[in-house]
Amino acid sequence: MVMIEKKKIFEVLTELPENCGIINFYQNNKPIYSIKTSNIATKFSVLRKNLDQDKYLFKMFSLTDKIDFIQTENLFIALLLEKLQIAKFDPDYNHLIKHSDSYSYLEINFDSVPFFKTASTTIGNGFYIGPFRNSFFIHDFLTTMNLVAKFPLCQDHNYPCDLFAKGNCHGYCIKDKSDFLNMVKNNYLTENEDLVRSLNKQKRGLDDELKFERADLIRQQSRIIEKYYRYLRFFHVAKNLNGEFKEDKRQKIFLEHGLLSGYDDTTKKWDFPIIGQKHRSNEFLAVDKTYLDEMWIIYNHLQKDYIENFIKIYLKSIDVLLKLLAA
Repeated sequence: MVMIEKKKIFEVLTELPENCGIINFYQNNKPIYSIKTSNIATKFSVLRKNLDQDKYLFKMFSLTDKIDFIQTENLFIALLLEKLQIAKFDPDYNHLIKHSDSYSYLEINFDSVPFFKTASTTIGNGFYIGPFRNSFFIHDFLTTMNLVAKFPLCQDHNYPCDLFAKGNCHGYCIKDKSDFLNMVKNNYLTENEDLVRSLNKQKRGLDDELKFERADLIRQQSRIIEKYYRYLRFFHVAKNLNGEFKEDKRQKIFLEHGLLSGYDDTTKKWDFPIIGQKHRSNEFLAVDKTYLDEMWIIYNHLQKDYIENFIKIYLKSIDVLLKLLAA
């Protein structure tokens, strides 16, 4: 732990570590805000830049008189330290500062155009996936799926649109609704491995023909789709992670719907209360924005050691979702 008076923090900015860990902000020796990060130096810089955009962040920083940071071996340990700090001190500004407000969901409407759009909440009647940290990624994915497979990219409520007129969309707006549902199930709610393989095959062929510009475009499209499918696997699995998971011979973590509900290192057990998560059926692949980062860290931390369990959970989740949509 390195404690620094706030008035001196600017003298050592270039010395802040670029490692994962937590940053603690103090007022009169009491923690008022703790935050985990994959890069202490970058996170502190981002917090400073955002002071004029978040009134709570600005007030917290104004009240701070000391700052410390703790480097950790990985991001999961940083999460654990943050949870322990919150459990012990209940810092006021951890309840007020919300970095997830800008996260967005993919909303799917099965009944009318526009079929796909971004949404800031899940309070509507669409089917929601997410959230994603960047709404531009949702747009990039939808655009890519239109370019490679002529799937809908509706701009408004008018249909058929210019995309259909120009032959750049299959026109699901004038097809039977079951056609659209099947297309969504096979490409947006589950992974279309054939599509990814086809793109990769095209890329290799273009490389062989020395058509590098076209190959780079296909490579970029493939990466966007694969990234979406990585997120999709996460949304299928994360909420279904429950129970006890061993860290090593001494440590155990306890999960409840993908969130850290407890930690036991044999010397003491800490409990982390979780406010109940209730989801409607149209939020099957959606999680609360506030919980996304924690669930993502835990998912990635456990994935390697529990890959077989994750695959079983993923396949079961798909089965439940398809039965839900068929009902």
